[in-house]
Amino acid sequence: PGPALWLTERGTPLQKWGANEMMRRLRARSGVTVKDAWHVLRRTWAAAAVRQGIPRPYIQTSAGWSTSAMIDVYTAAMLNEEAAVEAFRGFRLPGR
Repeated sequence: PGPALWLTERGTPLQKWGANEMMRRLRARSGVTVKDAWHVLRRTWAAAAVRQGIPRPYIQTSAGWSTSAMIDVYTAAMLNEEAAVEAFRGFRLPGR
């Protein structure tokens, strides 16, 4: 594996238990009740990387995926979400 993606305040690689604890604290502070926050984080990160033009092989390697299939899934989901937001832009319920 390459260099660590996340480091502690001391500059050492963040271990899995540390990352889980950080996610637990962030969820508690923010009031987020998402069932699988790690999935949401990975999906958001991958979609943002695609949006910013990061080359797909870099995204795939950084995420630890053996194929680019997840990038395809997340990109499709991102495009569908953006299309839905645009379709409902300015939408108002009758009487409001």
